[in-house]
Amino acid sequence: MQSVFYFFLWLLVFGQCHISSVEVDSSGEAHAYEETHTYEEEEEMAELRPVAVVIKNPRSSWIDYYWQNPESNELLYQGKIDPRGTSATSSYAGHVFVFAPAKKGPEKEFARVHVTEEKNLYILPLEEDNSNENDIKYYQQLLEEQRFVEDYRKRTGRPTHHVSSNEYFWKCIPENSQDPSAIEKCRDTQPVSFALEALSTEPKVFRINNGRLKKKKKGEKNLFFKKKQALSDFEADLVISLAKPKIKRSLAGTHGGLVSNTRTSRNTWLDRNEHLVMETLYRRAADILNISESVLYPDKNVEQLQVVNYQVGQEYTSHHDFGADGHPQQRMITLLFYLNNQTAPDAGGETAFPKAKNGYLKVHAGKGNAVLFYSMLEDGNADDLSLHAALPVKKGEKWIGMLFFFFYFTKR
Repeated sequence: MQSVFYFFLWLLVFGQCHISSVEVDSSGEAHAYEETHTYEEEEEMAELRPVAVVIKNPRSSWIDYYWQNPESNELLYQGKIDPRGTSATSSYAGHVFVFAPAKKGPEKEFARVHVTEEKNLYILPLEEDNSNENDIKYYQQLLEEQRFVEDYRKRTGRPTHHVSSNEYFWKCIPENSQDPSAIEKCRDTQPVSFALEALSTEPKVFRINNGRLKKKKKGEKNLFFKKKQALSDFEADLVISLAKPKIKRSLAGTHGGLVSNTRTSRNTWLDRNEHLVMETLYRRAADILNISESVLYPDKNVEQLQVVNYQVGQEYTSHHDFGADGHPQQRMITLLFYLNNQTAPDAGGETAFPKAKNGYLKVHAGKGNAVLFYSMLEDGNADDLSLHAALPVKKGEKWIGMLFFFFYFTKR
């Protein structure tokens, strides 16, 4: 599950978390220790200013990119970026990246990025002779996104981080699921870009919104705003409708569970193959985590989508998502999709993290949005700070869908 490890490392960089060094001896046993440095080493490290860099390719063709060694100026190949694709990397202020058409070599360079502390998102240029309307339209959308990101940073002092997905929003059910034209009519026409907002670094908790930018009407103060959804309204409503006929009283505990006052909700599970929209949700989840969708099956790295309904007074008291038996098959990541809105700000039903390092944290992301959090630490231990609760619903009802991602493969 190498890609999940890299995503974890990516979150450590973005979350600005500090970890001890880990050394593995000849027997395979790991030992953690705090690194110590001389004054000169500390001074040199202080000059390194890490930057999380996101690069977007607006072209309909593959491109290669290279990192320029600051000492020798040698251009070192770093990989490819998909047509209309995105690459994210951890770099440092002052570093330089060079971009060229795929397989043409760095001498065919068409763009160069000089990394600065003040900028995280870089949009590469279109071909000068490109007159394709779709390419130009997509490029303009990327420039709008860049303007929004720069404005957001000026106002808040914080960068935003995005991941993209080609799993477009559904807005209806096609009459013929085998007819590409019927499917196309029921899908949105724009790729989805998600913004990850760090709510806590201990435990690691992120709110996920759709980072799509939409124009406002002339005369309104802000030219652009976010349509904040990770699921479309149609998708959220469909998940609820699929779950309702199956839902029953939730159980707590292991070995099949039992009815308990600690968990008073109702729930059921939906399979990835149950509906076209369910297939899309799993693929979109893979894009959010930057892992292959091929591992997101119950016999591999994810459980079925668990859909939970809370009525007034119902709750799930503080609990961990990881198991207590020390088995290597552990829930590493939880992705919560909120399927409906609170009826009022005081309606309750928030997800709470009582042990969050920076103080008690509670969140209800709103219909169509998501919260992602880690239950495991980078050294393989369970994170006690990931203790969380579904607070009692005071008004209306609450619907959520949960995906649990495993730390190890369940079958090899």
